Amino acid sequence: MAGLSFDRGTLDLVMGQAALGLSLAFAEAVRVNEMLQGDPRFTDELLAADPADGGYGYTADELTVIKPAFLKLSLLNDIALSQAAPDGFDNYFFYARLLMGVRGQP
Repeated sequence: MAGLSFDRGTLDLVMGQAALGLSLAFAEAVRVNEMLQGDPRFTDELLAADPADGGYGYTADELTVIKPAFLKLSLLNDIALSQAAPDGFDNYFFYARLLMGVRGQP
């Protein structure tokens, strides 16, 4: 048969890649959150400042999405690692979906 065929080795690879990809994505989200929350190079003032003045040029509306997106993704990582408990029902991807250009619910 043409195309990808599944045997145990292929399935092992697909499963391993999925698990590794998720782990790496969470680690990157945590790293970006730490950078945005605590690194003096990424204060709200610098993120909003004009690039000609050494800033990044984000609007106030953009900043209301950026930091919460990574804060929620970092919290989701903590929940996945049993380092935090969910505080009721929450869409942890709400802000992340806005960063991806997706509006509304999945």
